[in-house]
Amino acid sequence: MIRWKYKILRDNVHGYIQVPKPFIEEIVDTGLFQRLRYIEQTGMRTLYPSARHDRFIHSLGTFHLGVKAFEAFRGNVKMYYSDKGEDRNHYFVFTDKEENENFWDKCGVLFSIACLIHDCGHSPFSHTLEYLYDIYVTKDDSETLNDKLLKEYNSSSFRNDFDGIGKPHERMSALLAKTEFGTSVKKIIQDEFNDYVDYDLEFIARAIIGCKYKNIESRENQIKNCIIQLLNSQSIDVDGLDYIVRDARLSGVDNAALDVDRLLSSLTIVEKTHFSNCTLSDELFDNPILDGLLVGKVTGTILGDIIADNFRGSIKGHIYLNGKARIKNSMKAIDGYVKMGGYDLEGLQSTKEVVPVEINANLTENLILETGNFRCQKNIGISGDNDAKIQMPSIYLNGRITGQFSGEVLGHFKCENSRVEVVLAFHKNSLSVLRNVIYSRNYEYLWIYAHHKVVYYSNYLLIELLRISAKYLINAGENIRTDRVLTNMLSMLEPIEYNGHIFFRTTDYDIIALFKECYLNADSCPNSFQLKKIYKEFFTRNYKKSVWKSYAEYNLFFRDWTVGEKEALLAVLKDNMELKGNTNFGYFVNDWPEEFKKYGMDDVVWVSAEVKMKDFDIDNTFILLKDKPMRLKDVSTDQDLNYSETIPLFYLYYSAEEPISKTNREKLISFLKAKAREKEKVS
Repeated sequence: MIRWKYKILRDNVHGYIQVPKPFIEEIVDTGLFQRLRYIEQTGMRTLYPSARHDRFIHSLGTFHLGVKAFEAFRGNVKMYYSDKGEDRNHYFVFTDKEENENFWDKCGVLFSIACLIHDCGHSPFSHTLEYLYDIYVTKDDSETLNDKLLKEYNSSSFRNDFDGIGKPHERMSALLAKTEFGTSVKKIIQDEFNDYVDYDLEFIARAIIGCKYKNIESRENQIKNCIIQLLNSQSIDVDGLDYIVRDARLSGVDNAALDVDRLLSSLTIVEKTHFSNCTLSDELFDNPILDGLLVGKVTGTILGDIIADNFRGSIKGHIYLNGKARIKNSMKAIDGYVKMGGYDLEGLQSTKEVVPVEINANLTENLILETGNFRCQKNIGISGDNDAKIQMPSIYLNGRITGQFSGEVLGHFKCENSRVEVVLAFHKNSLSVLRNVIYSRNYEYLWIYAHHKVVYYSNYLLIELLRISAKYLINAGENIRTDRVLTNMLSMLEPIEYNGHIFFRTTDYDIIALFKECYLNADSCPNSFQLKKIYKEFFTRNYKKSVWKSYAEYNLFFRDWTVGEKEALLAVLKDNMELKGNTNFGYFVNDWPEEFKKYGMDDVVWVSAEVKMKDFDIDNTFILLKDKPMRLKDVSTDQDLNYSETIPLFYLYYSAEEPISKTNREKLISFLKAKAREKEKVS
C-alpha cells in the first residue's frame, strides 16, 4: 500500500484536493508547472469577467478527478469480475497476487501524474496559439513536434501506434513529460516501487495524448487502454469533466447540473469477443454485433442502420436474404428511393437470391432482417456514380447463427479462433449524467466560445497582434518569416532571442507586456495610426462591430442559401489567408473594400468561428446494464447524442460609428451571394 504524506489545497470547485508531497516537490513546485498560473484557461473572460481561472488550477482539478476515477474503476473491475472464473477475472492481470496489486498501484500513480502534467506544454491564451507548435519546433527547422516525440519515445510499440494523435498542446506536454519531468517521475516511481522502466513514461505520454495500444493480445494492454481513456477519450474524460464544471462555475453560466461523483463511480469494463472465421452451430445471440460477416444463416431479428450520404449505386458485396425484409417505422428518404433486387423496399416480401441494394437518398433507417445472412461492417467499400460514403454500423441481433462468422460481438463467448477483450464502459446508473455532460459541453462551445466577442478576441485580435509584434521584433530587411518568429516566441524547448527580447516558455503576461511595448513605440513604425488602432482595441475592448452576433442570427441571414453557396463563400473568404498555419481570419482585397464602404463598413475582417460539437459514439459507448453489456444506442432514447459535426460559422467585423442598417445588411447579403455564385462557377 502506498503511504504518502499529502499537501491539502482548497479549490472552489472540488473542495479539498490532496496532492502527495513527492508530487508537490518534484512536479508542482517546478518552474514549468508554476508557469500554468499565467496561462488563461479559456477565452471567455472577454464575455464573462468572472471567468478568471488558469491552467494551473485546472491541472490540479484534473488530477483530483483522475484519482477518483481510477479508484472507482479499479474497485468496480475487482468487484464485478473477481468471482467469474480464471478466464474472466480481468482484475488479475498477473497471476501472482502481490505482482498484480503492484501493477494496479503503479498504474494509478502513473495515471495521476499524467493527469497532473497533461497541460504543462500549453501555449498562451488557452487554445488560440497552439497551432504554431505544428509549424516548427527546433531552431533549424530540422525536427517537427512529432519527430521529437518519436525520438524521445522510441519503442517499437509507440512508433507503431503513434500516428500524430493528440492536440498540439497535448503532444507538447507529452514531450515535456520526458525531457523535463522524466527524472522526477523516475525518482517517484523508484522510491515507491523500486522497479522503474522506460515504459512507465511512455504510458504517461500515451495517456496525455490518448494513444492506445494497438497490440491487445495481453490483458495488461487492454486494462491500460481503458485507463488511457479516463484522461483522453473521444467522449467523456476527467480533463473534460473538470473544464466543463469549472468553466460553468467560475463564469456564472448556469447550463446544467453535473453529478460528477455519480459518473466517476460508474466506471467499469465490459467484454468484447473477437471471432475469426469461427464455425457456429445454432449459436444463441442476444447481443450487439459491432463488426461482423456471416456466411451461413441467421434466424431471429437483426436491428441496424444503413447510413448513406448522397449515394447512388450499389453496396460492394451485398445484403443476402432468404426471407422477407421490412423497414421499421416509415420511409423517411428525402427526394429519393431505396431498392433491393429491383423492388421498392417496402413492397419486398421475400426472395432467395443475392439482393443488391440501390440507394439514391439521404437516409437513416432501421433495417430488420427477419431471416437471412448479414454483413455488418464499420466501413463498406462502395461502387456507384459518386464518391459517396456508406456505412452499416453495429447491429443488434436477437437470434441464432449457423455458419462461418467473423467479427466483434459485445459479450463473452467461447469459440475456437476467438479471444476476449475488455473495453471501458459505464454502469447504467450514470445514464442521466452522460446526457448532461455532452449537452453542457456543447452549450459552452456553441453559445459562449462561438459568441461574436469571444471569437473576435481569440481567433483574430490575439493572433493579429502577435503577428504585428513579431514584425516589430525583427529589424527591417531581415529575411526572417513571420511564422518563424511566432513559433520561436512560443518556444518551450530552448530560449530564443530577438532584438534584445528573450523568449522561453512564454505566458499570457509575457505576450501582453510585448503588446504594450509595441503600442507605446508605434509612432516609430510605418502605418502607426493603424497599429495604434488595433492595439487600442485590445487594451480597451472597443472591438469592431459584427454584422451578425450569434449562430442563430447567422442562420437567419443565410437561411435561403444552398449548401453549395455557403461552401463557396467560405472558399472565397479563405482565399484571403495571410498567416501560415492559421485559418482563423482574413482581410479583403480587390473590389471588396470599396463595396463594403457602400454599406457604411470600413476595415472589414472575416473571422472563422468553426464550432466542433462533441458527441457520443452511441455505437461504441458501452453500458453495463444488469450484468449485460449494451451499447448506449440500445439503452438511450437520446439518439441525437450521436451527432459529431463541425458547424462552419464565421463573422464579418467592421469599423463604423453606427451599426449597419437593415437595408445595407440586405444589400451586403446579396453581394456575398453573388461572390459565392462566382466561385461556384469557377469551381
